[in-house]
This record gives sequence, structure tokens and C-alpha cells, in this order.
Amino acid sequence: MLVTQHNNPYRVVDRTDELMVIPNQWGLVNQLGIFQNQYVTGNTFYVDRHIMDFGVLVDLPRGTKPAAGREDKRERRHFSIPHFPIRQAILPSDIAQQSRRGTGEVDSIDLARAEKMEFIRRTLAMTTELARCKMLTTGDVYAPNGNVVLNAYTEFGVTRKDIDFKFGTSTEDPLGRGEEAIAHIQDNLNNGGVYNGAIALWSPAGFTRLINHPNVKAAYQMYASTQEPYRNRLGGNTTYFREFDFGGIRHIEYRGGIGAEKFIPDGECRILPTGTDFFKTYYGSAERFGLVNVPAQEAYYFEKMSDDDDQWTIDAETNMASMVLNPAVVVRGYSSN
Repeated sequence: MLVTQHNNPYRVVDRTDELMVIPNQWGLVNQLGIFQNQYVTGNTFYVDRHIMDFGVLVDLPRGTKPAAGREDKRERRHFSIPHFPIRQAILPSDIAQQSRRGTGEVDSIDLARAEKMEFIRRTLAMTTELARCKMLTTGDVYAPNGNVVLNAYTEFGVTRKDIDFKFGTSTEDPLGRGEEAIAHIQDNLNNGGVYNGAIALWSPAGFTRLINHPNVKAAYQMYASTQEPYRNRLGGNTTYFREFDFGGIRHIEYRGGIGAEKFIPDGECRILPTGTDFFKTYYGSAERFGLVNVPAQEAYYFEKMSDDDDQWTIDAETNMASMVLNPAVVVRGYSSN
């Protein structure tokens, strides 16, 4: 399509397709299904803990009255859900005498709405991913302005398990460090031993040091295998995430982050069990009369034209708190050298 050149009204040029520059959509934690969604009514929720016990019997003379058994313990903790709103607006000047980039189609409020909604959806999804990673890495409920202050380790009285892989030592045993993590997870499940595996989410630097360690390389030279730690990627070779299985743990590289802040701290990993119900994202209700006493949704969108017909407003929000109900099963891996 011929159009007038912007700096020379007497010269025409061809219009080409619009070049889309779209940030990478990091969503590994969501894709892996680590967190389960739970929808509550209102902006708070509580967690009931039923601490079951058992004992070992000893023999007594016949006719002796048995000792009373110990009672199970129950406790309840209340938590608040942070509120994450976003607003986008469209003004008449945004679309008047404007054409859609790349197509030459005259702009319209419907096309502008679609673009705004796509931006909102990406923003809400990235916020959820960041909140879940923040819980896994620090134990904090994501609320950067401090409207909700909650740390799972502090709340449940747990000291995080840290394991030093010592990648700078050629004789170090990464397999043994992984087995140490698995043993710690199994000892602290406290759910009857229910889980179906373990994964390790690594920063790029940590993953590279792991697969380049001499003892890891040597392990893959000892037998014929389809394992390929240098090329296998989650979902195929066209995705972002390198992965390989080693010592009973599925190791995955996660390059995700927002700007300079990476989802997994540089050089570290988080090792955690899969197949448990310890990881939850609680969604709360929106502050609207029509939604009072109604179970929450993951996100809300509200649109309206102003009374003066001069602005179209899109209000959206998510109200969510990602929690690890048993933070003892999340292990930090790092290297001191």
C-alpha cells in the first residue's frame, strides 16, 4: 500500500507489516502446575492445620488399665490477600485520524480495547508468576508496597534447609547433594508421605555450573542413555527451559525475570516436591456490590464509557496470595565457591 512519506509529502513509499516487539512471557511455575488455585469469598482466608500423632504400644500385665492416648492437635491461622489493581483508558484523541500500525486500517475503539485487554492479561499473568516465585525463593507473600506482610517460614516456625553444591570443587558430589535434598523433603513431608517426585528450578548460572561439573559429566559417560543435559529442553528444543533428570531430581533452568530481578536468584536453585497440596494461590473477591459473598475469580475486568462520552475506562484487578503451607519441603541450593 502506497502512503505519503512522513518527512516528504510529495514522495510515496510502501507500507510494510508492523514489527512486534513483545517481551518473553515467562510462566514456567504456572506451566508446571506447582500451585493449585483456591477461590475464597472476601479478602481473607484461613488455614486449618490438623497435627495427627501416633505412638508405640508397650505390653502390660493383663487387667492393667491402659494409659490414655494423646489427642491430635488443631490450629487455625488467618491471612490477608493483597489487592493488585490496574487501569487503562482510551481517549478520542488516541484513535481519531489514526491508522492501525502495519495494516492501514482506520483505528477504532474496539481495536484499541483489544490491545489494552491483551496488555492487562499479560500484566496479570506476569504478576502471578512473580508472586509464586517470590514465595518459593523467599517465603514472602508478594506485596511490594507492604500492605500485607507475611513470611511462611516465620509464620510456621520453620528454618529453611540450605544445601551447598560447591561447584568450584572438582571432587564434590552433586549427586549426593541432590540425595540430601530428597531425604530432607521426605523427612519433612508430614502428609503421610504423599508426593510423586522432586524438581529443581535453577538460575541459568547455577544450571550451567551443574551440567559442567566433572562428576555430572562423568555420570553420563558411564552408560548409554537418552539423557542429553546440554540440549534437552522442556517441551522440545524450541522452548526457553533446558532440563535433565539426574539423581531422582528433574533439574530445570529458569531464565525468567522482570528487568534486573530474576525469578530464581543468581547461582541458586529451589528444590521442591511435586504431587502435594502444599502450594496454593488463594484468590479473593473484588470490591463490588454485585460480587459480595460470591466466590472469587482469578481476575476481574470492568469497562465503562464516561458520562461525558470522552473516555473509555478499563479497570482490572487480581487479588491473590501465593502460599507454601509446608515451607520445610522447599530446599535452597547454592554454591559457596
